[in-house]
Amino acid sequence: MGLGNKEAHAVTKVADLSETAIPIIDLSGIASSPPDPDALTHVASQIRSACLNTGFFAVTRHGIDPALIERVFSKSKALFDAPKEVKSRYRNSTQMAGYFGIGDVSKSAWNGYGQENLDPDNQRTGDFKEGFDMSRELPADDPNRGKPFRKENNWPDEDLFPEMKATMLEYVSEVNRLGMTLLTAFEKAMDVVGGNPDLSMPSSEETLSQHFDEPMTMLRTLRYHPSRGPVDLGHLGCGAHTDYGCMAILAQDSPGLQLFDQFNSQWCRVPHIPGALIINIGDMTSRWTNGEFKSTIHRVVNVVDDSQADVGNGGGLRHSIVYFFEPGFDTVVEVLEPFRKKGEPVKFPPLKMGDHLKNMYSASWKEESSAT
Repeated sequence: MGLGNKEAHAVTKVADLSETAIPIIDLSGIASSPPDPDALTHVASQIRSACLNTGFFAVTRHGIDPALIERVFSKSKALFDAPKEVKSRYRNSTQMAGYFGIGDVSKSAWNGYGQENLDPDNQRTGDFKEGFDMSRELPADDPNRGKPFRKENNWPDEDLFPEMKATMLEYVSEVNRLGMTLLTAFEKAMDVVGGNPDLSMPSSEETLSQHFDEPMTMLRTLRYHPSRGPVDLGHLGCGAHTDYGCMAILAQDSPGLQLFDQFNSQWCRVPHIPGALIINIGDMTSRWTNGEFKSTIHRVVNVVDDSQADVGNGGGLRHSIVYFFEPGFDTVVEVLEPFRKKGEPVKFPPLKMGDHLKNMYSASWKEESSAT
């Protein structure tokens, strides 16, 4: 899928992202159910263009109340502001469910609390961030509760962090609805891009939606602390990586996100667009399209050194809310029929979604940390 992390890490050039590289897509025309057909075609065309380029785009008029997003930021900041001995009570003691801090140590990689390192070959320390993970909330009697990526959430105490659980679950409901809306547009975009340029090839009978009846989802709130080491030595808020799964939906309160432009061999700053959410596709969506849709390397840079202020957001605290929207654990991801073109090889073998995520998360969580 293009250049690897090692080549991207060696690049020091940073530029502003052009407006055409990350289009801003108005979703108001597809928010209703069923969506307006003409609006759906237009949005799908914009998504297709973005995914053939960088796999990143921004969405506006997405239907999520800005006040709700601000409440999520507020509740997560309250947790991060708490003394270490308080927030550590809610450590990520099970897979992707709870708090993790900078420099935490894990005895069993991701199967306990630990420090994530998304680019271990190039980063000297783990990611310079703390966060709180929330798996998909399931009823106590649900037979899938307790399985990988569906562990019981480690919610902070209500008396110390009032309405945090309710706020997060409200947001999950809304952002999951947005994910399903986007999925409809992606299905249309994939039908359009697959097959012959004159669109004479019929659409695939397989839909993406059928794989999201029992999705694996995770809400992650993050605080990026200022890094005190040089970027070229691997001191990063979030190391260079591509996302492992299908789609990420991001809210951010400041700049710092950068994506790698392999065509011009440079890092590009993703702008902070008030009111917009940033969408990017992951490796599994790229596999569905035989690599036509791009899963792009990206990172977070948040430095203190004034001489490097142009590569981050000036060294202040940065917060983000990311929702990972993934198909069911047992979904077998393989190249969809519209992308199996005559005379062209299928680049990727079938892959079970849950096993893939388990392997990737396990590799990214360090057992020990030298961070301070």
